[in-house]
Amino acid sequence: MVQLIRGPNVDSKGRLQANVQASVGFDDPILVHDSFDEAPFGWNATGTGADYVAQRSPEAAYFGSFGCRLQTKLTAPALNDYVDIERDYAISNRDIIKVSDLWKIVNPAAEVQSMTLTATNQMANILGIASIRYLPPTGQCYYLNAAGVYVAFGDPMLLCSDHWHRFAIIANTTSGVYGSVTVDSTYMDLSDIPIQLAFSPGVPDYFNVAMRIIAAGAAQVTMDVDNIIVKYTSEGGI
Repeated sequence: MVQLIRGPNVDSKGRLQANVQASVGFDDPILVHDSFDEAPFGWNATGTGADYVAQRSPEAAYFGSFGCRLQTKLTAPALNDYVDIERDYAISNRDIIKVSDLWKIVNPAAEVQSMTLTATNQMANILGIASIRYLPPTGQCYYLNAAGVYVAFGDPMLLCSDHWHRFAIIANTTSGVYGSVTVDSTYMDLSDIPIQLAFSPGVPDYFNVAMRIIAAGAAQVTMDVDNIIVKYTSEGGI
């Protein structure tokens, strides 16, 4: 009697085929996802003058029903008018964090001096600040260095007004270094560049995300923000 022995599966070109069972991770754990669809607003806002705007708005939505609309003051608009929004989050392990958002400048780019995305970590009496600034008129990006000065990096990228764009910062706000910055699909390596660290005793631990828009002249400027995500990340190896 002939005994048939089943060999390994091969394809038509003789290549070995195998099935592998394993857990597959599709993305890093999301800690915060703020789409602004849920009321109340939940962000602290400050700005120049009395009639600036920082609020949920259906006109500012990238997806869903609401986004966040930021507008500098309407009365006597001037150079350097600004609007800030910021929010603390209860995040315990903040070693390697990715912060990203979607934003759209409604005005012509020349009317917006800058927009800034900042992640701040206060832990064990040390304040760590990772911050990226973008200048729409020139397309230049800047990072906040250890001395608290914004330093230009990367090639200028002139981004379209009235279109959505994504910013993402990766940083280790505990050990005090950047990892990378991504603008839309453009990846820029900032590995091991120090963030700003300062001794800050007597302040409760917190993790904070903030955004700022500044006007370039005497015109009210508008920026829409949506889909803010904070997550642990394995990217960058920092």
